[in-house]
Amino acid sequence: MPTHIEPVRRTQFGMGISVFTPAPKPLNEFSRSRAAAEWARDIIADLPRLKRISHEAKAIFDVRWAGISAVVDDWQHVIASSGGMLGLYRRSTALSSYVVAYPYQPFCIANALQDERFHGNPFVEDGLIGFYAGVAILDAAGLAVGVLCVTHPEPLQIIPPDALELLTSLARSVTPHVPPRSPVPE
Repeated sequence: MPTHIEPVRRTQFGMGISVFTPAPKPLNEFSRSRAAAEWARDIIADLPRLKRISHEAKAIFDVRWAGISAVVDDWQHVIASSGGMLGLYRRSTALSSYVVAYPYQPFCIANALQDERFHGNPFVEDGLIGFYAGVAILDAAGLAVGVLCVTHPEPLQIIPPDALELLTSLARSVTPHVPPRSPVPE
């Protein structure tokens, strides 16, 4: 897996360079990314419901943040959250890119600081993400068009019982609202 070098960025100690391994892109990336772009464009009309789902996910895990995003091309678009941190983020640094790469099971990192995949990741290194859990939002064709995730600055020692199942259920509650689309050739 290739190593990714982030451009020079400001740290608490001055300027620095981040070196880490980003998630692989799925083989169906072209179709998946196009479907995610269409979904993000269409689902934005349902923003109040998406915000409620984000707040429910945050409460289940008792964490600082939860959100719903679309990963399109090289960007993660956070379109709804439990408060703050909306906008565009580089896919290469987004832990949600792992959910897109492996969409058929929950992705949970109890302690991102101890996971070698995330050594050098700016969100982890800067203390923004110590814990991460995410579940893919799938369209009717099974493509990962979105991600529902929760984060906390500190690692979680104990994950609430049934929390991942509840997160999966919340992500699936978005799926029926994913508009049908025609297949796109690879």
